[in-house]
Amino acid sequence: MGHYYELDFLISKGLKTIPKGVKSSTERSHISLDKFIEKHNNGISDAYVVCTKNLRVEGKITYLPIYMAGFI
Repeated sequence: MGHYYELDFLISKGLKTIPKGVKSSTERSHISLDKFIEKHNNGISDAYVVCTKNLRVEGKITYLPIYMAGFI
């Protein structure tokens, strides 16, 4: 049986895809987003996690505070 993963949003930017996850508390746990990036690495321009913490960038993932979500 296969694994099922869930992403909150996918945004198109030209020929690239921007996956976006929304986390209410533990932004460290984003298995679906990690697997999507791993599988579709060449087709992804950026990846975002909207969370309750401060702005930071780790690899391809940008962690955005909730109030900045509208700027994507």
